[in-house]
Amino acid sequence: MKKILRFLPLVLIVLVGMGLSSCSDDDDEKTITETELPGVAKNFIRQYFPDATIRSAQKGNNEYEVKLSDGTDIDFDKEGNWKDVDAAPGQTIPSGFYPEAIDNYIAANMNGTGINEISKEGAGYDVQLLTGEELLFGLDGSFIGYDVD
Repeated sequence: MKKILRFLPLVLIVLVGMGLSSCSDDDDEKTITETELPGVAKNFIRQYFPDATIRSAQKGNNEYEVKLSDGTDIDFDKEGNWKDVDAAPGQTIPSGFYPEAIDNYIAANMNGTGINEISKEGAGYDVQLLTGEELLFGLDGSFIGYDVD
């Protein structure tokens, strides 16, 4: 029994070390400069966030994550097309890069509250309003329903 107790601290150290290494962030993610972003992503930022600057950019598994000076986080695919735009808490994203029908629906049915986050997914768009409500829209911007997960 004494032999087992002598090795117990060593076993615990090994297990904790293995657990910490498996919980580390994506090892393939690396910090990049603005010039390393795809041109499509840089143009998107210039067009829709002209007053913001890039605070940080990272490249991971075939995607890019950009943080802007105004608190906006944007995820891009490997070609530089936006996947997710998340404004700072309490702020709205600009319009014009997603179907106008989404803005029309929100204006008519949600008292025109602003969009805090929008994600482009295979079947359409997942939109989070400033009120916290989440709405689902088709690729053409048609309202599908509420996201209730």
